[in-house]
This record gives sequence, structure tokens and C-alpha cells, in this order.
Amino acid sequence: MTSGKVTTRLYPAVWVLVVVIAMNHASIAAPLKQAEAVSAVDEPSTEEIATLVGQLGDADYAVRETASARLAEIGPAATDALLAAAELSDDLEVALRAKWLADSLPLTAADDPPEVKALLEPFAKSSLSERVQIMHRLLRLDDDAGIVALARIVRLERTPTGSRIAAALLAREWQPLDPSWAGIAPKIIAGLGPSRRPAAAF
Repeated sequence: MTSGKVTTRLYPAVWVLVVVIAMNHASIAAPLKQAEAVSAVDEPSTEEIATLVGQLGDADYAVRETASARLAEIGPAATDALLAAAELSDDLEVALRAKWLADSLPLTAADDPPEVKALLEPFAKSSLSERVQIMHRLLRLDDDAGIVALARIVRLERTPTGSRIAAALLAREWQPLDPSWAGIAPKIIAGLGPSRRPAAAF
């Protein structure tokens, strides 16, 4: 009987919540649908990116420049294709332009803590040994603040060697049986994004 009375007393509050949700659903749903539609339009397809990368070696200079500008506009979503072209393309023009574009992609993210941004600021212009030192410092920041950025380096580092070193640091520190892994793994996944680089498969 006691549980029945408690349930009965809860009904009015539940119905108020239902009414509030119903009243606000239309005003919330419309902007969300608009945002999803814009995202679907703006998000480049794999095919578009592949076509643009191929156009980096086009005989027409204007086509090459237009493709470069569009890939720069796309940004991180083109990372994997650019790195693959820079490392594997037989077309020297494609390889050089792809490398230049990949090197220009920012390593920092808007939500990086200040100490992470400070460490990443000189990263692109540093030597490999200096970049490895920065990786170690990111790994040792308090509260795992540098883990997302270190995983991002696995994805965006301009050399395969640097990418593998960043991945090795992460793999060496944490394994699935480690009790801290549950909290670390989502940060690593966030930093790696959709990367298909070999080092990202650790």
C-alpha cells in the first residue's frame, strides 16, 4: 500500500514533465533538424576528398589551386587522404601538395587545455627528437589532460615514424586490463578520430 501511495503522488509530477517536453518538442526539433541538414550538406564525402586529392596533380594549374583551397577548407576530415597521398603517391606534385596541406593542419583543438596548447604550439616546427619530448610531456600532464592531443598526434603527425612513436607511448602506458583504461580509452578514440593510419590500429 505504501508503494502504491508513493506512485500515485508521483503521477502529477510525471504528467507535468510530459506536458513540458511536448510543448518544447517542436521548438527543439526544428533547429536540430536544420543543423543535421546543414551538417549533411557540408560534410565532404570520401569520394569528393579522393577526387580533390587526385586534382592536386592536374595539368591545369587553376584546377590544382582550387583543389588545394577546397582541401584546406575541409581540414581534418581530409587528413587520412592527404597523409596517404603524401606518403604513397607516385605523382610528385600530388605528394608535395598533399604534404604541404597535411603539415598545415592544426594540431590544437578549441577545447584543448591551455597547457596542451602551449606544448603543441611549437610542435610542427620542431625536430623529431623535440617532438618526441613534447609527446612525453603530453603523456605526463596531470589528470590525463594531454591524452586526447597525444592520440591526435598519432593521426596528424607528418611522419610515419612520429605517428608510430606517439602510438607506442599510449600503448605502453595503458592496456585493456589496466583499471584506468576505461577512462583513458574514450580520450584516445576521440583523438584518433576516423584515422586509418597503421599506427592508429594499436
